[in-house]
Amino acid sequence: MLDVSDRSTISNVAEIDLPRDQDSVQSLSSLATADGLITFAGINASQENQNAGKNDHFRSFEIKYPPRKKQKTDEEKGHVYPLGKNSLFTPTPSAKSETYQRLLRLSPALKRANGSKRIGAIATGLAKQAELVVFNATTSTPGSEDIIARITPDGGAEVGDLDIATSGVDEFSLAYCTDYDLYEQTYQYDFTKKQVQKTPKGPRRIHQMPAPDVSASTPLRSKFRALRFLDAQNVVALLNKPGRRGAELRVYHLYPTGPAATTLQLTLPSHIKQAVSLDVCALDADKKGNRQVVVAVAGQDISIVMYTVNYTRSTDTFSRFRTFQSFKNVHPQQMTKLCLSPFHSPVRAPDAVEQSANDEKAPASAPTHPGPQYIRLASVSYGNTVVVDTFPLSPLEPSNKDSRYVLSSPSDERFQKAAYIYFAFALPLLLAYLVHWIMYPDASAITTVLNKLPTGVRHYLPNNKPGATVVQSFGNQVHSTAASIVASDIPTAVPGQQTLQDLLSVPGGEKNALVVRHDPANTGVAVDVHPDKKAVLAEHAEAKHWDDLSDAHKAEWKHKLKSAGIWAEHEGEKILKGVMFSTYAGLVGQAAGEILREL
Repeated sequence: MLDVSDRSTISNVAEIDLPRDQDSVQSLSSLATADGLITFAGINASQENQNAGKNDHFRSFEIKYPPRKKQKTDEEKGHVYPLGKNSLFTPTPSAKSETYQRLLRLSPALKRANGSKRIGAIATGLAKQAELVVFNATTSTPGSEDIIARITPDGGAEVGDLDIATSGVDEFSLAYCTDYDLYEQTYQYDFTKKQVQKTPKGPRRIHQMPAPDVSASTPLRSKFRALRFLDAQNVVALLNKPGRRGAELRVYHLYPTGPAATTLQLTLPSHIKQAVSLDVCALDADKKGNRQVVVAVAGQDISIVMYTVNYTRSTDTFSRFRTFQSFKNVHPQQMTKLCLSPFHSPVRAPDAVEQSANDEKAPASAPTHPGPQYIRLASVSYGNTVVVDTFPLSPLEPSNKDSRYVLSSPSDERFQKAAYIYFAFALPLLLAYLVHWIMYPDASAITTVLNKLPTGVRHYLPNNKPGATVVQSFGNQVHSTAASIVASDIPTAVPGQQTLQDLLSVPGGEKNALVVRHDPANTGVAVDVHPDKKAVLAEHAEAKHWDDLSDAHKAEWKHKLKSAGIWAEHEGEKILKGVMFSTYAGLVGQAAGEILREL
């Protein structure tokens, strides 16, 4: 037993030497007592006993904590005592059986005044016929009379991992995975009468990995590596892709009947070619039932990645996985297991009061929060090393003393999302600037881009306020480059603004192509002037001549042109017949819109 209460050191406070002729410890889990633990372990008997057909693989130990520093005692260490041993698996007739207790998992401990009753499950490794046994874990030495269920996986497939959730009063949900399948079964167990009601009678398959494409170059499929309950209705599973091509997390929502639904999926970082272990820690919930869950994954490259996912009770949904922190080279050799400490909501102090001037009690202004809260992450490796990391938790609402705790504040996550959206929008904008600058290295090109920006973006640019009119002075530039003007949809013309007549009347203007287009970002119209008429077809393929417009569209365009002040009724339609009309709204605005829709 290791003491990790001091974050700067790990100290050994209790140990026991096991008989040398017995196998090594393969699985471990514990129940809390008033002053220590009842620890269950999977330890095979000696080879001699196994050859005789007797293998008491299920061991139990009592662990006494070392005395607290405030207690006056000569004892400084804790103690470990063996309590008992039993065989819970079905005996195998083979004298050379290599079966061992590979997996051991207990239902979560609940914080109740009278304690919580728990069940456990164990699964075989290297067995000719794989087996999973569910048992009553309220006794220190479970025996055959405490077995709740025996499960023989289909086709003799070995159980890869398992977990147990508490789904009601004395009701538990067991989930386990083989290489390609997920199973679930619910148990309503009477601990007094030792009677069980199973739903359904046999484990139900809730998900099956799709069969691979036999025509593919690598006709293989991903395998389940580990799983954990996020809550009683949702399971997160760790999958390894074939050919060491990576790993991923998937969240499955369990329904009372029928298959589970895949609700979330996340590909792990590329440096993780295969994952080796998974664990979760559900933090405390608020009065509405909202909470945060911490997920930790260990990779074959001796790295650990931690994520947070937020649960919203009103919608019964989980947010996307958010990366909290990554660690590399955690151990000198490959990891075999990682484990997050459980977290229970701390005891809250009663509402603080302070004396007023007339000796009357008044509410205190500042909330009284419990002391600092932490969760710990422990990992072990083939090199017999243990690493424990400690992470501080924060109240989600500092002004509320009853606030739930979080590892990663949702406000920080909102900031990250806003930053992501900002850069996703800024990238195509920057590219548009660069492209236009390369093609048209003059000031008019920049104005062309500015005129195509949405109003909300132009608001943050110098000398461009919402609703202002942006005017490009053409001069001689009209013969050498494309340019545009934007006019707001206002009842009077902007002084100094060039009209369609002006643009067509400049020297050489008859050779130019004018395209009038909608400008929804500025609630007006824009006029693009092209020195090359062929370029019009490339940029405005949908542009139409005046005679090709419907009567309704003609009336609409007349209203916009008059409102913008670049055409008057007395000038007649003859001028309009020399102009093309387009609904093109600008490359930059369209690109940014597509990105935001993807987000």
